[in-house]
Amino acid sequence: MEIFTEQFIFINLINTNEKLSMNIILKKLLNDMMSFSLNQYHHFQSQYHLINCNCKTYVENYQEGYHIPSVHSTLNKSI
Repeated sequence: MEIFTEQFIFINLINTNEKLSMNIILKKLLNDMMSFSLNQYHHFQSQYHLINCNCKTYVENYQEGYHIPSVHSTLNKSI
């Protein structure tokens, strides 16, 4: 088990001697996340909607573009 960025817990379920560190794997993403001063923000509003769909598909469509700069740097340069 590893706690990183003081916000996430990573548990490696693969039986291996190699220790994977999420701090290394997600270094670029974590650096991007640290640029946000989250302690300046507060909860404003919640909305609830009952939608008859596959939740994974719904979330995937909603969040598709947010990961491109940190995960797909080559694609990001061409966009």
